[in-house]
Amino acid sequence: YALNPFYLVNLDEIHRKHLNWLQKLPRIKPFYAVKCNSDPILVKLLAHLGCGFDCASQREIRQVLELGVTPNRIIYANPCKLDIHVKYACENGVNLMTFDNELELYKIKSNHPNAICVLRIATNDSDACVRLSLKFGADLKTSYKLIKLAHELGLSLAGICFHVGYLQTDPKVFTESFKMARLLFDFAKDTFGIEMSLLDIGGGYPGSSLEMNLFDDFAKEINSAIDEYFPLDLNKNLKIIAEPGRYYCCSAFNICVGIIAKREMLMNDIDNLADSTNKSIMYYLNDGAYFSFRFLSQYKNTVPVLFKRKTLDEASFDIIRDFSTYKTFSSILWGPTLDSTDVVLKDIQLPELNVGDFLIFKDMGAYTFSASCDFNSMRSFLFVYAISEVLKQSLNFL
Repeated sequence: YALNPFYLVNLDEIHRKHLNWLQKLPRIKPFYAVKCNSDPILVKLLAHLGCGFDCASQREIRQVLELGVTPNRIIYANPCKLDIHVKYACENGVNLMTFDNELELYKIKSNHPNAICVLRIATNDSDACVRLSLKFGADLKTSYKLIKLAHELGLSLAGICFHVGYLQTDPKVFTESFKMARLLFDFAKDTFGIEMSLLDIGGGYPGSSLEMNLFDDFAKEINSAIDEYFPLDLNKNLKIIAEPGRYYCCSAFNICVGIIAKREMLMNDIDNLADSTNKSIMYYLNDGAYFSFRFLSQYKNTVPVLFKRKTLDEASFDIIRDFSTYKTFSSILWGPTLDSTDVVLKDIQLPELNVGDFLIFKDMGAYTFSASCDFNSMRSFLFVYAISEVLKQSLNFL
């Protein structure tokens, strides 16, 4: 059995997502959120496709620049940055960056006087799984003051940005955010003569293989809000960007994990060891909550595809997607570390498996290995990439 979990990466899926974005959101240029998944082949492909990049740190900026991406295709989209990272951006010509408070403006003025600033505003993200406006974003009253301060400091104020939260479920939250952005665009122009030219509508877009209808709903709402608040005939010089992360990478990455240990537990009668029908089973995987499955709770009804060996001494497998014809047992999937909270799934009904069998989890590209750590010094991933010959030749990629 595999010592390491490995990701199966479908590069054609990433390309398909890109074409879908261009078709559904034609006025919005995608700036991929590197923090979501910094896999070098993924980032290289998106650079090849012409995407911009949302970077949140010096290291992410460096990774993108080393691919030959020009600095004007990067937004340093972290409202609260380290001084040294701001200096690095300045030294490398990365001028576009976000802020949401007074001290950050003074920091930018001191370390990057040529910065092109984008004010991040708070949104009503109550329907998001991860509410980013609890941490970042200025309210409307504060935003007026920040526009005034940016003007007084002589900083270039390019526009407004917002983020509706990760795993957002309500497309209508965009309309409210567009309306607030419009107020600030008008205020900057009418009060200080500042012609802002950039609108960054952030991330939060659906990306799993089961969410594409929801993405279409997002696109319709966004396009309608753009037409209402930023019509093309009145905003000809306006550039609209977004920061999709999960949208691009979630469905392109599936992970194959191996069972490294197994433990059977009797559910009721501990003395009746012969009653194998009255048991629950614990499986220990080579991946877990400290590695790829840290945020698995965000994905509802996750059921793996099983690769069960036909016999214990051969390497051929039965692929099990439908459990209805199998006897199942109450099962727990543990991660490999010594932490008892390292649980992948519990109270799940599975056919009986053995050490050396595999499980494949779909839609595992977003905030999986990028959010993992080295607890128990066990983190180690392998990657297998698939690309069609047609795409490879047409893009002259790899």
